Order: sequence, then structure tokens, then C-alpha cells
Amino acid sequence: MSKLNFDTMTKSELRAYVLANRHDREAFYIFADRVRKMKPRATLRTDADFERLPELVRSIVSES
Repeated sequence: MSKLNFDTMTKSELRAYVLANRHDREAFYIFADRVRKMKPRATLRTDADFERLPELVRSIVSES
């Protein structure tokens, strides 16, 4: 079997692969690095921001 090129996969494709192949540590670490390098979309600065945290988390999870 030829080795997959995780660098050419989109984030969604890589996520799906990791979920389907939970034993593949290399894929998991590549996915984790890619997610970690993503630019934060929200900054929590005020009390109101902290109150919106569950909403922000849901929106990020639904996009993944």
C-alpha cells in the first residue's frame, strides 16, 4: 500500500481520515499540528466574550 500524502489533504479530509483511522498516530499528529497553527478566530477580552464561549466553541466544532 502506498503512503498517503497528508499535506495534500484538506483539513476536512484529514479530519475524516483521522476519525476513521484512529490508530494512525502520524496522521493524528499532522492534524493536531495543522489545527494548532490555525489563526484564532475569536479573542476573549470581556465578560461578555466569556459568556459567548459556548456559542463560539459550537461554531468552531461545526465547521470542522
